[in-house]
Amino acid sequence: MLLTLITSFATCLILVPLCERLALKWGLVDVPGDRKIHTKPTPVSGGIAVFFGIAAGICINSGLLNDLAPLLLCGALIVLVGLLDALRLVHAQVKLLVVMPLVSVVLIFSGFGLKMFPWDFLNHFFTVVWVMGVAGAFNLIDGMDGLCSGLSLIASVFFLFWALEVKDPLITVTSISIAGSSLGFLLFNFYPARIFLGDGGAMLLGFLLSFLGLMLANSEKLNLLTRWMIPVLVLSVPIFDTTLISFSRLRKGVIPFLHPGRDHLHHRFLDIFRTQKKTVVFMYLLATIGGFLSILTGRANIRLAYTVFVTILFVCLFFILWLEKTAEEKARGHK
Repeated sequence: MLLTLITSFATCLILVPLCERLALKWGLVDVPGDRKIHTKPTPVSGGIAVFFGIAAGICINSGLLNDLAPLLLCGALIVLVGLLDALRLVHAQVKLLVVMPLVSVVLIFSGFGLKMFPWDFLNHFFTVVWVMGVAGAFNLIDGMDGLCSGLSLIASVFFLFWALEVKDPLITVTSISIAGSSLGFLLFNFYPARIFLGDGGAMLLGFLLSFLGLMLANSEKLNLLTRWMIPVLVLSVPIFDTTLISFSRLRKGVIPFLHPGRDHLHHRFLDIFRTQKKTVVFMYLLATIGGFLSILTGRANIRLAYTVFVTILFVCLFFILWLEKTAEEKARGHK
């Protein structure tokens, strides 16, 4: 375990400066403007370093390499298409609407699809929805220095906890590799960021974490009726953010994923905390709370687990309504 962590961390740490230089040479930079918070052109090639860091951590566990090879091939495809998008060689929506369904199908045929329902069509449907949803959520939330990579680090640590609980080597190695690479990248990505993940890097992390969620949801060592709550709570912050902006934009009559805006959870917290550091750290705290709630529900009896989960849903609904009301009052005040 320690060797896997060190390998993934060190590989990413070494590769980030190289990726930074290559991005500046190739023009792979995100230029400030519109709703963007950063103030200077920043390289968007960090996903390359993160991918190779994760791949290195997995590859040193040679006994698991054959099992996880489809995962690495899917990850490589996501990063590649992300780079092509950054170079404006493919349409931006190709990543979510073409690549993510494709890698979902690869997971299904590799035996990693959801297996909770007695009907395959439901398992396949929810596998695709879950993978696309989580990957898209991480792409959407990657709008502030250190936010996406930090949330990935926190989520992978809690997935590691559950991996050790169920004694699953595939989840263990993958979660450690994600944690090590995310930490190595975060050293360069925390405010003020020298380099960004890019859409491919953010979707890569979302894809890999969605895989861990599927693996836990399929674990027969956990209660069938409650184990699906674990990945939902571990990934609750990006899921909540996507739900929030979808609700907000649909109310305005616009398509959530095709019309970007300054209405994400981190944008709204930035209005409250005023600084990126405080905002990101607060969202780290929320993600950590979500992780601990996953432990509570995962270890509780069915009645308590559902009581806690339903309570969380009502709190989230109230929070969405409060945030929308606050945004409307702010908009009226600016008129």
